[in-house]
Amino acid sequence: MGGPIRRKSVYTEKAVEVDGKKVEFQMYALLDANGNGTNYVELRDLGTALGFKVDWSAARGIYIETK
Repeated sequence: MGGPIRRKSVYTEKAVEVDGKKVEFQMYALLDANGNGTNYVELRDLGTALGFKVDWSAARGIYIETK
């Protein structure tokens, strides 16, 4: 087997449409050798845009609250 697969990550900001409104996300694109990739956004930011809360507390650990 070969060594580890090396991928390039690129920080970017992109506007995404959520419920007809443009929402700006800070994200990282993880690219393969051909420039194809996947975008990663923070779950907390996604939750804010979609109407749920992602948080952490010592008592609960990581939690998600919906309306």
